[in-house]
Formats: sequence, C-alpha cells, structure tokens
Amino acid sequence: MIGTDNILKNTDIWPINSIVDIENAVAAAGITINEMDCLLGIEESTVSDFTVYPNPSAGDLFVDFSNGTIENTSVLIYDMTGKLVLQQEASTLYASEKIQISLNELENGIYTIHVQNGEKFSTRNFVLNK
Repeated sequence: MIGTDNILKNTDIWPINSIVDIENAVAAAGITINEMDCLLGIEESTVSDFTVYPNPSAGDLFVDFSNGTIENTSVLIYDMTGKLVLQQEASTLYASEKIQISLNELENGIYTIHVQNGEKFSTRNFVLNK
C-alpha cells in the first residue's frame, strides 16, 4: 500500500518503493494511460412538474400538477425501508389539477412519493407528522 507521502508502506508485497517507480515501470512497459470521461448515472425521464404539499403533512397530502395533461398516472408512497404503503391511480389529470391523498392510516415518519406515467417517473420526499 502506498501512503499519502507517495512512499510504499508495506514493502513485503511490492518491489516498488514509490509512485515514481510505478510511473517509470508503466512507461518502460510501453503502456499509455489515458484519462476518460465516464457516465456515472442514467438520465431520468421525468413526469411533468408537480408539487407535493403540505410538507410536513398532518394527514392529507396534495399532489399538484402544474402543466400539461397526464393520463394513466400512478402515485406510489413508500416508507423509508422501501416498502410500498399506499397506491393511488388517476386516469386523466389536467394542468393545475391536484390529487388529494389521505395519509391517516400511516405512522408518522419520512416517506417517498413516486409519481409514474408510463416510462416516466419522478420522486419527492415528504414528512408525515400527525
């Protein structure tokens, strides 16, 4: 293992004493090291903008869609363990239309709301504090 001072800390496993030795060995072997950009995630395909309120909620939660018509929308609510605790379907939602969801059967805590429309989805977190 090589430490922050570029000195090999465990000489039993490598015949190399520093980063310079590694760089020299790589160059002598004719190996070229190139930097590369890499993709660290997948672009999320999202549902049209929506707002979840009030947050924190005392029992009822509203999901307000701000623009566009959305058809066949699923609203899924998960607890912090990832367990699905509530599901509601909406056939057609128009701009500025909202869904009211009763959370009275749920315990206080932090939840994730997942709004899905076909392949598109978006998530938000909210707090339930009755």
